[in-house]
Amino acid sequence: MLSDTTAAVSVLSAVVCAAGWWRTRRRLAESRQEQQALERSSRVLEEERHVLELVARGASLQEVLDTLTGAIERMEPDCMCSILLLDEERRRLLVGSAPSLPAEFMRGVNGLEIGPDVGSCGSAAFRNETIVVDDIATDYRWAAVKDFVVGQGLRACWSVPIRDSTKNVLGTFAMYHRWPAKPLERELRLVEAGAHLAGNAIERLRAEQRLRDHAERMDLAEKAAQFGIWELDFHSGTVAISEGIAVLMERTRMPLRLTIQELNVMIHPDDLARVRGSLELAMANGTPYMAEFRTFLPSGSVRWYRSQARVELA
Repeated sequence: MLSDTTAAVSVLSAVVCAAGWWRTRRRLAESRQEQQALERSSRVLEEERHVLELVARGASLQEVLDTLTGAIERMEPDCMCSILLLDEERRRLLVGSAPSLPAEFMRGVNGLEIGPDVGSCGSAAFRNETIVVDDIATDYRWAAVKDFVVGQGLRACWSVPIRDSTKNVLGTFAMYHRWPAKPLERELRLVEAGAHLAGNAIERLRAEQRLRDHAERMDLAEKAAQFGIWELDFHSGTVAISEGIAVLMERTRMPLRLTIQELNVMIHPDDLARVRGSLELAMANGTPYMAEFRTFLPSGSVRWYRSQARVELA
């Protein structure tokens, strides 16, 4: 028969072993969580690189957004994602990408007017903050359309604003589930990562589109007003000219770059000193350059030009 001392030691040993087992189990769980978090972080970085590659390659906004929603859905297989974009008036949300959500539901969402309590995405865009809805069937923000939405098999949705670099709202990135659910920390982090990547991609693509639109407008203006653009590089001793100037100089089938010496030959001898003087004065003082001069054209005719420029020191 065990003595009281022996029994006490045995109980203490059991408690110590149990405590050690729980500590080991907790450490293993924490280690698995850390490993999963690291893997998700690595995958997010991979998707970010992929999105930036698509942007650099000139992919369309639709292709980039579909790639992004598809990537988040692969990382969280039980979810369905959507990207909605604010229209030009910043009043309504338009469908950007929703590869897995019911088509009938998305037709109902397209053109949704935002407001402080308009579903998850309408509220998130209006308030510029994350909106979490655990159960669409009971949440007041979905009350007006809950029967339709639940009938589409959707029960939970959390939405994060998509922002540009100045924190202005561009749209929303949302994650849906087919059952009532509270978001796990990793799920919220994934939606936030998706919104961040979408914001970067949208801002870059729109900036590039503005540049293309500007170039097209300049080209049309050149053709309509008979003017062009030139850039003189003193380091290389060359002058780059636009197609507008090439037409004016009758150089349409010649390179859009000529040397300073070639340009000097084209300028009328009576005007060359004045052109050089104006350029030297602008370079010395950092003031705008302006000159009027004549050039000899290949056809043998003479054409007057008014030239203006800004000096930039590199």
